[in-house]
Amino acid sequence: MLLSNDDELAARVDALRNQGRLGGSSLCHELLGYNYRLSDIQTAVCFAQLRRIKSVLRRMEKVAQLYSKLPQGSPVRPAITMRRRTLLKYVLEVKNRDELAAKMNENGIECKPYFPPVHLQIPYRALGFREGDFHLCEEISSLVSALLFFTQMSRQEVESVVSALATCQKDLKLGFDSI
Repeated sequence: MLLSNDDELAARVDALRNQGRLGGSSLCHELLGYNYRLSDIQTAVCFAQLRRIKSVLRRMEKVAQLYSKLPQGSPVRPAITMRRRTLLKYVLEVKNRDELAAKMNENGIECKPYFPPVHLQIPYRALGFREGDFHLCEEISSLVSALLFFTQMSRQEVESVVSALATCQKDLKLGFDSI
């Protein structure tokens, strides 16, 4: 869904989501577009969710604030620190991120390496991109993990994740040598 006060932009986006057809019902494809049309039910759900967006964002911020109170001396830290942000994931920057993710998962706490460099994903490899093309991106990606994060997380659940993180810290001797 797109909300815009720019009629030209709205018309172009509408055409792109409707297989490149300008003017809605035309069978002429003037642009290379996509089939991204929403059904009436999907649109109704989107509008209902928009009414709750401030509440959802407040809950996400609350969970992030709980995570931000990691134990003193913790070898992990938020990968992004800003005064105000909207989070999809709670991302940490940590050396040995793959070992951390494996150990956390062994302890029943979901933790994943996050986010593989875009240029190394299949569609971009087909365009000729290879490992080493963007070495800084690759290095940063090798240090980033995402912790379990959802709007309904309780303080107890966050504390459980943080406690498992502290245990993994001791077991793996995690640190920031490479940063």
